[in-house]
Amino acid sequence: MSSSDGTGITYDVNDLDIYDFFNYYPSLALAITALCLFTVAAVIIGILTERRKLYRFVHCVTLTGLLEASGYAALIYAIEKSGQSSIFNAYVAMQVLVVLSPNVIQAAMYWQVGLVLAFSPELTRGRRMLRGWVITTMFACADLFALTVQAIGISIWASSQASGTPDQGQIRLGCGITLGGLAIQLICFVLFTILTAWAQRHPKNGLVGLPKTRRMYVGLYLAMAFLYIRNIFRFVEFAQATILEWPAPEDAYVLSEQQVGVVRSWSLGCK
Repeated sequence: MSSSDGTGITYDVNDLDIYDFFNYYPSLALAITALCLFTVAAVIIGILTERRKLYRFVHCVTLTGLLEASGYAALIYAIEKSGQSSIFNAYVAMQVLVVLSPNVIQAAMYWQVGLVLAFSPELTRGRRMLRGWVITTMFACADLFALTVQAIGISIWASSQASGTPDQGQIRLGCGITLGGLAIQLICFVLFTILTAWAQRHPKNGLVGLPKTRRMYVGLYLAMAFLYIRNIFRFVEFAQATILEWPAPEDAYVLSEQQVGVVRSWSLGCK
């Protein structure tokens, strides 16, 4: 990269290496591990889902795993081709797939709680907004809106970076819009969590006492916990990208250190 009249940065996007995009060097070993884990998980979930015809909506989880695996495949390509050819498209593909795909798994959760409400007529009687299909549709549409906002934000900062004469204002605007989409997603997920806990504890829940109900909720809450970790991490990451100048300072936490702890643990484990 080079300065243009001391006011900005100019470059040929095709000449940038992996560090220029991430502000750190992503671990190839971790990317390969993530690719394998997401692929194996997606295949296993897909096979188990096909055996239970009534629960094919769980293929949303299968799709999420495949999308995440595709994102890490793009990252592996970017790492391998860094310094040899343009990796901008691979970088954008990785960002889109890894950042946006968890929205899909949340759709499976909305569907699951919708089924619980559908089997609880006593609970939903007189409460039209709590009907199963209404809850599933409402939260799925909210997620779709959040997904669209995030995609718009990513396209803005990606277009600016691809121009070769990036505008700091545009990049921060794009990150800010993406941050807004993540905020909408996080708020809706909090509301959904409250609704799920309320429905589970309600005495008129139609599935209370069934043997598999407990396991269903344990799995649901575990998935929620992991998604909260992911959503909060991404929120902080894009909050930093929105607040800080571009390029971000090298000592910016999350942005520059997000793999350091994991890489150190990996290195220690391999010794």
